[in-house]
Amino acid sequence: MKRFYQAAIMMAMAVLSFTSCEDVPEPYHFTYKPSESTNENVAPQGDGASVATAYNVAAALDLISNGTYTSNKVYIKGVINQIDNIDTGSYGNATYSIADKKGNSVQLKIYRGYALGNQHFTSSDAIKVGDEVVIYGELTLFGTTQEVKQGNYIVSQNGQTSGASTPSTPATPSQGLNISGTTVTLTNSNATAGTTTTSVDLNTLGLANNAEVTTITFPDGATATFDSNGNTHKPIFSSLTSGIRTYANCKITINGKAKIAKVTFDCDSYNGTDYVGNTTATVTFSGNDAVYTNVFTGSTGGGVQLRVKKITITYAQ
Repeated sequence: MKRFYQAAIMMAMAVLSFTSCEDVPEPYHFTYKPSESTNENVAPQGDGASVATAYNVAAALDLISNGTYTSNKVYIKGVINQIDNIDTGSYGNATYSIADKKGNSVQLKIYRGYALGNQHFTSSDAIKVGDEVVIYGELTLFGTTQEVKQGNYIVSQNGQTSGASTPSTPATPSQGLNISGTTVTLTNSNATAGTTTTSVDLNTLGLANNAEVTTITFPDGATATFDSNGNTHKPIFSSLTSGIRTYANCKITINGKAKIAKVTFDCDSYNGTDYVGNTTATVTFSGNDAVYTNVFTGSTGGGVQLRVKKITITYAQ
């Protein structure tokens, strides 16, 4: 009888055990999804010589990483991936990044560039993330940042093109260059001068004495960018000469608001020396751009400085 009671108790406990198991809720269901990479490997492509053969971002980054880029302007294509700033005021430029694929974290920074057709940004939605663009500008490494230098602009946006042109072949020394007294004239042989001009007196810009100068802006929004181009002496403003001093191999890039026919530098003269740059300087024109390089080919010294006081742009007809 004792065994019967023990068996009955054990059966009752078993029933209670099964019942209580049914009352326990099932665990929550979690779906595990591995994080997906935002990068897609893209092979370097393009030669940067035209819109059709523009470098992709991978190629541009390779050139910068390997130190094989030059000071020549090139074409780079990509998708706008990030927009840092769009200035619709006096500067009218934007800083943003492009990638080969939307969402890729491997990006190239576009620093203070202009809108389609080398125009100032006038609307904060002129560019959007996802836009496919082709940029015309100069590659550089600024500190640790791989970027396209200030003064670049968009030549194609979502298939719409404006102001795109193939960079001209670099000029030979003195071609397009005329020095007369203290006046240096850069002439575009492929353009006829019109009547529209814009000028800037460098002594009226409030520049600090002996301070480095990078970019100045004309009344019409055109810009002049000063680059030491590898020289240890940076372009500086000097109150003594009321202008900007540039040294051997320094470069001045003029970004006009239309096709440029001519650029005139009014320069300083001191103690019998006209500071008009070297006669071996080079000049190139490409669309709205003009580039002057104070090339010095001597083995010693630095040749003649260019001490420019006033710059005048004459646009083509």
